[in-house]
Amino acid sequence: MNIAIVGSGKIGGVVGKLWARAGHKVRFSSRHPETLKQLVADAGTNTSRGTIEDALDFGETILVSIPYGSLEAFGREYGGKIASKIVIETGNPYPARDGAVVEQVRSSKLGTGV
Repeated sequence: MNIAIVGSGKIGGVVGKLWARAGHKVRFSSRHPETLKQLVADAGTNTSRGTIEDALDFGETILVSIPYGSLEAFGREYGGKIASKIVIETGNPYPARDGAVVEQVRSSKLGTGV
C-alpha cells in the first residue's frame, strides 16, 4: 500500500518507519521536504520524501499528524485531495499550542481531548 505521512515529526515519523519496515511504500511530507532527508535515510528503502501535495497524490491512505489547531486550514486547502481516501488523524488539542479551540473540543464531548 502507498501511504502518505503529513506531519513527519514524533508520531508521523515513527508510524511511517514502522509501516515502511512492514513493507508499505511511505512518502513523508513537509512544507520543507529537504528537512526530511535523514528521516528517509533512517526509515529505509520503502520511503521517500516530498511536498504535502506530492504525498497526497501518492498515498492511498493518509496519516495526518499535524497540530490540532491546523486541521481546519489543512481541510480547506487539501480536502479535495483526500476526499476519496482513507485518512487517519493523530492530533490532540493542547492549550499552550492550539489556544481557544481546546475548550471547544473538550466541552463538545465528541472524543478528542476529553
